[in-house]
Amino acid sequence: MDSDGNLYVADLGNNRIQKFDPDGNFLFKFGEGGSGNGQFNSSDRIAVNETANIYVTDDSARIQKFDSNGNFLFKFGTSGSGDGQFFNAGDIKVDKTGNIYVTDSRNHRIQKFDHMGKFLSKFGTEGTGNGQFKNPFRVVLDSIGNIYVTVRCRGRNSCNLWQYKCRCC
Repeated sequence: MDSDGNLYVADLGNNRIQKFDPDGNFLFKFGEGGSGNGQFNSSDRIAVNETANIYVTDDSARIQKFDSNGNFLFKFGTSGSGDGQFFNAGDIKVDKTGNIYVTDSRNHRIQKFDHMGKFLSKFGTEGTGNGQFKNPFRVVLDSIGNIYVTVRCRGRNSCNLWQYKCRCC
């Protein structure tokens, strides 16, 4: 949802994003199937920042950024396990300062980027110990800077909840 109350829906089966006004009236859609700019391969996670820019993850190991009218602006991320790379870019959130947090499920970590897609930091490794994940699934940010992460567990969502009170990431 943007600051005007408009709702954005990731339409996974149709590889598009739809925008609705606060009363639920359809406004417009953008995107189509594919791997090019402005195209989606199973787009299912979106985040909207303070200026109504839209960030979309899909199965193409990238994040795409669009303006509030659905015009493609740029993309970032590639396939892999290095900084700024994704094995499975999943959930995405934007904090009050415009930083972007993305779950990278099969690399068992959360990555943080600035509003232009520049890699800033990451946390998490594979495992069961403190600060480790097995397939992080959702990330939630609260108003005071805490980061909450859920992981998938045997096909269920929200098996474990991890809370991070770090200001470093």
